Amino acid sequence: MLDLMQRLDRLYGEMTTARQSYYEHWKELSEFIQPRNGVFDEARLSDPGKKKHGSIINNTATRALATARSGLLAGASSPARPWFKFQASNPAVRESQAVQEWIHSTEKLILDILHASNFYVSAGKVFEQALIFATGGMLQVDDFEDVTRFHPQPIGTFCIRQNTRGDVDTFARELEYTVEELVEKFGLENCTDSVKNSYETKSYARRVKVRHIILPNTAPQFKKGFSRKLPFRGVYYEPASNPTGKFLEDKGFHEFPFMNLRWDVEGEEDYGVLSPGMAALGDVKQLQTMAKRKAQAIDKMVSPPLVGPANVRGNRISVLPSAANLFDGFDSKSGLRPIYQVNAPLRELKEDEENTERRIEYAFYTHLFRAISSMEGIQPRNQLDLSQRNQERLLELGPVLQNVNQHFLPSVIDRVFNQAMRADILPEAPPELEGQALDIEFISPLAMAQRAVAAEGIERVAGFVGSLASTGMEGALAKFDADKAVEEFANIIGVDPRLIVPDEVVQQQREAQAQQQQQAQQMEMADKMANTAQTMSATPTNGDTALKAVSDAAADYA
Repeated sequence: MLDLMQRLDRLYGEMTTARQSYYEHWKELSEFIQPRNGVFDEARLSDPGKKKHGSIINNTATRALATARSGLLAGASSPARPWFKFQASNPAVRESQAVQEWIHSTEKLILDILHASNFYVSAGKVFEQALIFATGGMLQVDDFEDVTRFHPQPIGTFCIRQNTRGDVDTFARELEYTVEELVEKFGLENCTDSVKNSYETKSYARRVKVRHIILPNTAPQFKKGFSRKLPFRGVYYEPASNPTGKFLEDKGFHEFPFMNLRWDVEGEEDYGVLSPGMAALGDVKQLQTMAKRKAQAIDKMVSPPLVGPANVRGNRISVLPSAANLFDGFDSKSGLRPIYQVNAPLRELKEDEENTERRIEYAFYTHLFRAISSMEGIQPRNQLDLSQRNQERLLELGPVLQNVNQHFLPSVIDRVFNQAMRADILPEAPPELEGQALDIEFISPLAMAQRAVAAEGIERVAGFVGSLASTGMEGALAKFDADKAVEEFANIIGVDPRLIVPDEVVQQQREAQAQQQQQAQQMEMADKMANTAQTMSATPTNGDTALKAVSDAAADYA
């Protein structure tokens, strides 16, 4: 164990060193955008109520952050509506009624578990950190009451490392517990001798540093047991006063329990980059300077510095309205007057300030996120309209949504699903799903709006072909596969696949319709022939009917 702990100490040292280079940038982002977010020194923990907003005069960035956080939560994982669905990977079993019912029940169960937990609050914190620092994350642990529980981790308190695939698979942090908390959490028997002595001498308030590291379980041979055979391993230990290498806790995980979101990734960097906060930081700092200078200019205009004769020295001067200042020998011509006149261009300053505010709001996608936040319960048609109005911004947000919908949220859903399965609360799966995989499809407003950009192209082509056909160029219809267009359009805007008739059924219906049309045409032709014969039989020709004349002529010919 001692060798393993030494390896973990080296790993923790490497990870903290790599993290240190980001600290100054993170601290500056926190100072000017959201000072309550992030922990970068011990003072933050020892004095949590200390005033932090001294650098913020104009709070445009803070308000833009709040809008973006709410919009991203509502747009990607809204608590007010379903935002994902399951689908069997094998198309052959998708049409099964039993499979569809099981999937519907399972989707509802997973959503209920997320609602019962603190997921949405925690996800909002992760989104906020990603918007500011480009990196956010939360621990996801088993919970006896709610199946799962989430613990957001403040930036600056944790370290991460990605593997060769670019996926984060290592997490580390250092915490402080009192002796009493250590004994309560891990049990006295698992604590070091130093902690035991403190506990026995009733030094309960003594604080002890503890490291928590989660990493791939590449050394399953250390101990026998189920937990050591799992893909990930999490340990708690005291880095000091621990000569025996004893762990406070050593457990395995079926899935990596740290759910992280990086706004963007650059090369081999472990932490995210290019967040809206990073993009707007220059404008945010400039805005504070502009607000300060404008306030100073207004102060000098309202209360300018004064100059007056020396004989008033030592006398109190009031510059309040209607105040009377009486002095012997006071010369009115050399009385108190402004040293200089301040005529600040307030209109120009205000315009410049407003332009800077707009750039900050643009960096945080506030226009797009406000539109999304107001779309709770809006139908797909309106989502398509949203995508048409904000197509450029949606394309800019594309890489971020890729990280949200391919890494962050799928890892949450996957782990909750497996936690529910291990808790044996999932409905019994039908036989058709045995050995089959499930795909996750996101139907959130943001996901749908992005996909609707493609739907707009289908609409344009369909309209163009229709306009050509209406002008007499019916041949254009042969170039457009209406069946495929309907299927693709329905898939893009998230229509329930059960509402789209399968190809084989459509073919059967079309064959039946063609047969009915053919029968109708035959019946119509037979009716016409019968009517014609009746008419001819009733028409006289030299005393005989026309029909008899035709018959006689035929007999003569024979």
